[in-house]
Amino acid sequence: MTVPFLRPILASTGLASTGLASTCLVLACIAAIAGRPAAAWTLWEAEPPGTALEQHLDRLIEGGEDLTELHDRIEDSRERSGFRLLGRSTKGLERDVDALVLEIEKALLQDGNVGAIEEIRRLRAEIAGLGREIEVLRRDLYLARQAAAPDPDETDRIEGRIARREAEMAALEGEVAARKQALQQSFAEAGAALGPEEIDSLTSRADGDDLLRMFAVFDITRKITDELKALMAETSPSPAMQIQYYGVFVVMAELQVMVHREYMRRLDEEYLPALETIKGEIDATVAFARERMTTATPEQQDIYAKNIAANALSLDVIARYERILDRQKARSAEAMEKARSWLDVTYSTYDTAVNSMNVLNFIDETDRLFGEIMTRQLPDLEPFDDTVLRQRFEEISDRVAEIVGNS
Repeated sequence: MTVPFLRPILASTGLASTGLASTCLVLACIAAIAGRPAAAWTLWEAEPPGTALEQHLDRLIEGGEDLTELHDRIEDSRERSGFRLLGRSTKGLERDVDALVLEIEKALLQDGNVGAIEEIRRLRAEIAGLGREIEVLRRDLYLARQAAAPDPDETDRIEGRIARREAEMAALEGEVAARKQALQQSFAEAGAALGPEEIDSLTSRADGDDLLRMFAVFDITRKITDELKALMAETSPSPAMQIQYYGVFVVMAELQVMVHREYMRRLDEEYLPALETIKGEIDATVAFARERMTTATPEQQDIYAKNIAANALSLDVIARYERILDRQKARSAEAMEKARSWLDVTYSTYDTAVNSMNVLNFIDETDRLFGEIMTRQLPDLEPFDDTVLRQRFEEISDRVAEIVGNS
């Protein structure tokens, strides 16, 4: 079988049925791939994918129609005070809305950076594991050299293992740096200039992927809105088609509300309780150390004192962590309120979108609203004072992620 976009090449040369066809096929593949951006499309696609609107317009229109129908049923259910003899309850219909919006969100974000920070956390764990292994190997190398009759083959073997682990560690650190740079570029393309220190802060937070998700939803919403505005200005769609396009804004507004609501839920139910759990663990450790100090030798007392001081730093970092999350929660609440007001207007105006001027005016108002939401949902990122603080912050984030993952 011939790859679709190569059929014209082979046909035009008359080689499709000759022994040179396979050679030309390979050369044509190389030439075609060389002329396309990296990772833009797969070899087996006849055409590269289009813009976000081109890829998802039909699903967004369908989603808008489904959401407006569900919204009407919810309003009808509320007017009846939530009582029903037949059909779904208000809560059940609201769950249907959430499930539909979540399904659309997954489709929109499937190729984005969401989950990138969890991957960076995994890479950091691999780096830490290699670091511990190198420490043990260096100890083994020292002991091997201190032996009464050192074995050159043994020391060479240990040195080789150390070199390989160091090379693996360097490669992983390079991958982490590349992923951070990609995140920085993604934010820049979406209109948010974050410096390296702010990216470090973002990738060190347990809620980093949640923040990325919010920003990705905002970015895809803005892009689709801009594309839809251009489409309508160029094509002058009929009133019926305009109403369908208007339904896309219903989906976008629901996405904005849902992503902020879910983030605040996770803060209240997962991240902040996890920090309380860690504080409890630290308090128990400090109490144990203080109790043992009363009967310890001077040398042991010194060790306990250092452990208490280290835990005091951890408690300071947790307090700072909680302040950061509280501020982020307040910003997200403001952004959600803006998005919710936009959603209310979108639903109330849906049935009256009968001419392009109405819809285009609404899009212009949406552009202004995006700016307000943007300023409220950008991550509240504090650069770290020093390396020790950043490392302790990362350790606590890893512990929070572990607690949340096991809950």
